[in-house]
Amino acid sequence: MARNNKTAAAAAQPKTVQMSAAHKIAQGLFASQKTLNEVHITSDGTAFYTKSDANNHARTLKDKAVATVKRSDLAATPVKEEKPAPAPVKDGEGDNDNPTEDNGEGEDNDNPDNE
Repeated sequence: MARNNKTAAAAAQPKTVQMSAAHKIAQGLFASQKTLNEVHITSDGTAFYTKSDANNHARTLKDKAVATVKRSDLAATPVKEEKPAPAPVKDGEGDNDNPTEDNGEGEDNDNPDNE
């Protein structure tokens, strides 16, 4: 019998589009609800605190699947690190190549649309 060599992080990766969407919904809920440890999400993206409520709602849908996401599952999922946005340029820094802006020196602007 072969051994299963999957790591915990690989096992926690969502395997379907529905589970990926459910993980995103759950992340938002877990961020706002610190005491919530489990959420049940139907195929239409509606989240429920209890499995029975999710199952009852799912009966009204074409796709009756209910995804259960636990807070511990998301903790094991590696988070994709986003690059920070570049810092905005402060007044007086950088070049001012825009001829339509007032240069602050009281000179006339050659652009008649920007008077």
